[in-house]
Amino acid sequence: MRSLLSWMTLFLCLATPSLAMADVFECKDVEGEWEDGDGKESVPYPLGKDKVLVVERCRMWAGHAYWEQRYVVSVWKDGRRLISQTVQEGIITDSGSSYSVDRDKQSIQISVGCGDVYSEDEAEQGAMCDSKWTWSERHQLLLPDKATAKAEEESGFAVSAQAMSDFDEALKAEDLTKAHALFEQVAGALGYEQNLHWVATQHQRYLEVARKKALALHKDKKKSEAAEIARAFFGNSGSESGVLGIELEDEYLGAERLRDRGFVPVKIGGEESKRFIGLPRDDRTTLIINDLAYFLIESDDLADVRLGVKPLLDLSQLQPERMVLHLNLGDALWRLYEAPASDGEREWAARLARYHYVEYIKKPTSRVAAKRAVARVKVLEKAAEESK
Repeated sequence: MRSLLSWMTLFLCLATPSLAMADVFECKDVEGEWEDGDGKESVPYPLGKDKVLVVERCRMWAGHAYWEQRYVVSVWKDGRRLISQTVQEGIITDSGSSYSVDRDKQSIQISVGCGDVYSEDEAEQGAMCDSKWTWSERHQLLLPDKATAKAEEESGFAVSAQAMSDFDEALKAEDLTKAHALFEQVAGALGYEQNLHWVATQHQRYLEVARKKALALHKDKKKSEAAEIARAFFGNSGSESGVLGIELEDEYLGAERLRDRGFVPVKIGGEESKRFIGLPRDDRTTLIINDLAYFLIESDDLADVRLGVKPLLDLSQLQPERMVLHLNLGDALWRLYEAPASDGEREWAARLARYHYVEYIKKPTSRVAAKRAVARVKVLEKAAEESK
């Protein structure tokens, strides 16, 4: 049986498709409006009481009674895209295509030509294939009905209510092995850029379970095993690593882009990596990042301490009022200051350790910790004066 570490590493490496994709038929590449010839259209429809469903479809002539066609459906609420899904893609016949949206049932039904244009049977030539997708509040997805799901699974496109329910149950049972397999099955059918919100939410749920397991190990005094789990998250340096792994040419602008879209950017893969993930900006994400990084800075290995300091520094900028975070950073940086290291790292650690200890002293949560912080600030200030 695989260890928790190996399955977490697999999840981080494999769950999200690479941004380097093969050539696919996309509506953005099609010119003109939807008419008898090549073209595209995008039409909004009310969905339920508080959402909007946007149907984008496009097609191009593929030759002799065949068209290449694509339907992309997105669901919006309060100006935010909840999900974007490709619900039909491929070659259809010139029997055409049509769709209807049911606002009350929150569903879309699509009908496309799927017959054999070479058949001598007119019914076979004009055959139509139907698919139906209905909005799921629980999973924040458009899920296919049973007939559609069966057809999609046979073609390798497996977004289904059963898969999502099984994913929920796997997380509930803390079965990360099964959760990984199920999520990879669903996430593989969804695009990355247009579904940051959904994918980030699901991976946050996954990482909560990993955090819970690491916390149990830490409480059992198994610090190295707890750090191992955190290391698989922050330290995974594979080229495809990251639950929302995106390679950023410009780290600063890339991280800002994630922030602007409402996510917490988290760097993974170590200091030289340019891999980032985005997680929802909420208290749950704060707890996950804080605890996993804490298990690293509590490690006896200074390499783990260095790996854990960076996400905690980023977190402190988002939540400067979190006093325990300042204390943890001060203690971790103090260890780096005292450790054999380059002058540059020692100076950097001293400067930041002093800053975070001073911040903690302003609103201490423990007399003992405050006393330690005050004493170390004096040492750091004295060393700074002597170095001038």
